[in-house]
Amino acid sequence: MVGVLGAYSNQGIKVTASQIDGLLQRARAERTERPVRQELPRVRKPKNLPLDTQGRIAAGYASGKNMNELAREFGVHRVTVRKVLDRAGITVRAKGLAEVQVREARRLYEQEHLSLAVVGARMGVDAGTVHARLRELGVAMRDTHGQERS
Repeated sequence: MVGVLGAYSNQGIKVTASQIDGLLQRARAERTERPVRQELPRVRKPKNLPLDTQGRIAAGYASGKNMNELAREFGVHRVTVRKVLDRAGITVRAKGLAEVQVREARRLYEQEHLSLAVVGARMGVDAGTVHARLRELGVAMRDTHGQERS
């Protein structure tokens, strides 16, 4: 339709209403009907994990791993891990770092001199989360160049 009306879009040309009406009728007549796309029902089967795998997920979570780590380890979505934990009656921790992870983060930061960003990436959290938890423990923070702050 734009192609049909394009010739009449110049400002110097006067077009009557009947001409536009005729063009619209011609454009409608030339338009081909699109075939109706049949919507198929979306059927998704839940991933049935073997009971031993579900048990290993629950044990891993109880040992301090977070849901994202377990999802990567077992090749499932984080929501699947959450459902396994819910079915097992395990109380889910708040987001952030578990105490086991905080101890590991402290070790990585103090003994291996890794940056907050690297520690956070290894733990699956933001560097700010690591910083906040280490500050709660009284850990001396380094500056952006890795030097002890004075």
